[in-house]
Amino acid sequence: IEAALLLGLMVTYLAVSGYGRLRKYVGLGAAAGILLGIVTWWVVQVILVLSPLQQEALEGITSLLAAAVLFSVTFWVIHQIDIRSWKEYIRKKAEEAVGTGRGLTLASVAFLVVYREAVETVLFYQALWMRSSEAQAAVVLGFISGTAVLAALVFLMFKFGVRIPLKPFFSLTGILLGLLAFVFAGYGVRELQTIGWIKETPLL
Repeated sequence: IEAALLLGLMVTYLAVSGYGRLRKYVGLGAAAGILLGIVTWWVVQVILVLSPLQQEALEGITSLLAAAVLFSVTFWVIHQIDIRSWKEYIRKKAEEAVGTGRGLTLASVAFLVVYREAVETVLFYQALWMRSSEAQAAVVLGFISGTAVLAALVFLMFKFGVRIPLKPFFSLTGILLGLLAFVFAGYGVRELQTIGWIKETPLL
């Protein structure tokens, strides 16, 4: 949804400014981000299969990486509560693209927006998948449900201009991401303690 909001702002600004012809570059950049995200997922699978580390180590490292990404995204989301900073950033990039007569700048921004979300999603689901060996059907069901809701919201946003209340949305998103990062960090540390990579200090 975060990526869709940013792409929507880009497309809207270009249309209002009379540079609708550059919108195709936004779509191309977003498509490239999705494709490279799929490649990233495949690379992660190959690395996990070929890694000489034992299962607990892989689960711990993956969970800690997911936690680190979620923490960084949490701070980014909180910072983006002020929509004016988004609009100013998009305006500068759009003017730069218009000034040069090329859409490469817009395509690169759209690519980075989508690919960042793709990497976050890959790490999140990989960590969730590895720790949910007995409930992977629920993970798949959640992914399908989330994808359906996302597709519906994006369709409503781009087709009918439905607006999402940004401040409440980003506040709630930031809280949820922070909690998930906390959970993944604890799980990752626990797995590394199990194999002795991190020492345990009993409280009692």
